[in-house]
Amino acid sequence: MACSAVQAQQNPAAAAGAPHGRHAPVLQHAVARPAKGPASANAASKPRVQQTTPQAQPLPAPAQQPPGTAPVLLRIQTPWHDTLNLTEQDLLALPQVEVRTSTPWTDGTRSFRGPLLREVLKLAGRERDVQSMSLLAKSLNDYHVQIPASDAWKWDVIIALRMNGHPMSRRDKGPLWIIYPRDSHAELKRPHYDHRWPWQLHFIELYELPATPDLGSPRSTPQPPYSPRQQ
Repeated sequence: MACSAVQAQQNPAAAAGAPHGRHAPVLQHAVARPAKGPASANAASKPRVQQTTPQAQPLPAPAQQPPGTAPVLLRIQTPWHDTLNLTEQDLLALPQVEVRTSTPWTDGTRSFRGPLLREVLKLAGRERDVQSMSLLAKSLNDYHVQIPASDAWKWDVIIALRMNGHPMSRRDKGPLWIIYPRDSHAELKRPHYDHRWPWQLHFIELYELPATPDLGSPRSTPQPPYSPRQQ
């Protein structure tokens, strides 16, 4: 009897009337799981979202010019407050003239090609009116010079778009450069005319002023330093 009492104290389940010869079941603590309600059912029915590493978004494309338009290379302002905007296509549509000449800023003889300056100026007004004017030529590098418009009728001065058959970048004094036929006329080799060769030309303003041979010098500013051998 004493032995039975000790067993009852060590095994309460047996004392509670567990069947003789069988071990009491071992109780395990289970983690409570939430019941599947409507929200759980909906979550189970939804496809699993796969997380991905965010990728860099492409930069927006630069604004495109409207169809049928092209960059303006040259603007001509007239005394009548009209502005003529010329694209590369406009300048190439004019008769192209080749001038082979040396310059104080390039090595050897170069081939330049573009429309005659007088043909370009005639687009801005009547020939007899434009001939007696002066033009103020301005460059992208802030150089400006006043040139008698009569030069365009005295010599075959061109607005060059090509040098040795290639378009001219800003580094090559482009995209436009006023070129005199220097090697064809000894007079044009005088330093007096060197300031009338504005490169990086982008603007011409016509003045109703009498053109004189020395008109360009007082209204001109020196061209920025440039080494033609820089490539």
